[in-house]
Order: sequence, then structure tokens, then C-alpha cells
Amino acid sequence: AEAAVLAVGTVLMISVNLVLMRRVFGPLEQLTGLMRRVDPLAPGRRIELERMDGEVAELCHAFNSMLDRLEYERRHSGARALAAQENERRRLARELHDEVGQTLTGVVLQLEALQRMAPNALHEAIVDAQETARAGVEDMRELARGLRPQALDEFGLRSALVSLAT
Repeated sequence: AEAAVLAVGTVLMISVNLVLMRRVFGPLEQLTGLMRRVDPLAPGRRIELERMDGEVAELCHAFNSMLDRLEYERRHSGARALAAQENERRRLARELHDEVGQTLTGVVLQLEALQRMAPNALHEAIVDAQETARAGVEDMRELARGLRPQALDEFGLRSALVSLAT
């Protein structure tokens, strides 16, 4: 009889412990499932549980805070990368215009001076070289304009897009 009471008591205690453990670990299992479904590429979604106790609530808040920081960093890192790209394009356009453009313009001017002094046979070669240098200057200017449209600096993004579309 004592063994039967002990066995029933043990089974009852294990059952009560099992129910209590499920009650304690249920929110953690639910939290784990929600954590797996949260997509960092779909911002704004947060974890909310029906009933949260102490540590589970703290864990949930910590996870939501981490998602907030990740979304903030993603937004701002994209803006920083875009700003760095724009700065690099601006620098490259300026260098193309100031350095390469000036050099090619100098070549065109030197060829014009040679053209005035040269005999007829040499005159045609100089004219061809001059036209090639002028084409290089124009290609460089188009490249610089393509990197950073002037309208973007002067009138803003909207006007620059309209200008490029036109």
C-alpha cells in the first residue's frame, strides 16, 4: 500500500512539475518560434507574447531593442554608403574636369599654335590630332557630367532626374 501511494505521489508530482514546466517554458518556445520568423529585411515587425513573465519579458524587450538597432544601422549605413559614393563621384568628376580636361585643352592650344607655323603636309596631321584632342575633351566632359550631373548640385535631385530623363 505504501509503494502504491509512493508511486501515485511520484506520478502526481511529475505531472504537476510537467504542467508547471510547460507553463514556464511555453513562452520561451513561443519566443523562439517568433525569433525564427522575424525577417530583418522586413522592418517594423516586433515580438509580442500573450503573457510574459520576468525574464521572458526582459528577453523579449532585449530582442526587440536589438531589432531596432539593426534597422537603424541598416537605414543609416545605406545613407552613409550613398553619401560616400556621391562624394567619390564628385571628386572624380572634379579631377576629370580640372586635370585631364585642362591637359587636353592645353594640347589643343599647342596644336593650334603648331598649325599656324607648319607647312601644308604637316598642317593636315596637326588638324587631325587637334580634332582627336577636341573629341577627347568632349568625351571627358560627358563622362564627368555622367558621373555627377551639374543640375544635381544646382537644383537638387528632382530637377536632376527630370534633366537626365529629358
